[in-house]
Amino acid sequence: MNSMDKKELRKEIFQELPSELKPYLLPLLILMVFFIFISIQNQTKIEILIEKGNQYTNRCQLIETNIDNGLFQSNTNKLKCGDVIENVSVDEYQEAIKAYKKSQANR
Repeated sequence: MNSMDKKELRKEIFQELPSELKPYLLPLLILMVFFIFISIQNQTKIEILIEKGNQYTNRCQLIETNIDNGLFQSNTNKLKCGDVIENVSVDEYQEAIKAYKKSQANR
């Protein structure tokens, strides 16, 4: 099937659609692209969490836990990663460790 046949086939398919459906095609297409974009972003976030969990577990040493930072800031954990001291929120730390352990269990 050459490119001319494909174009004609697309035109035929579009023309065979009921006219009531044609106005909904563009919003439907936009919605589909949006959901694909969100799912890709979510997958990327999970991969980043797993990598952070790997780093916190294997390359860092937990120095202090649950450090109180006052009323308007979340508590943090102090990690020593090589020669660098990192302050990571308790929630982010726990989420990363949990994601890493779950990825290791699924191997």
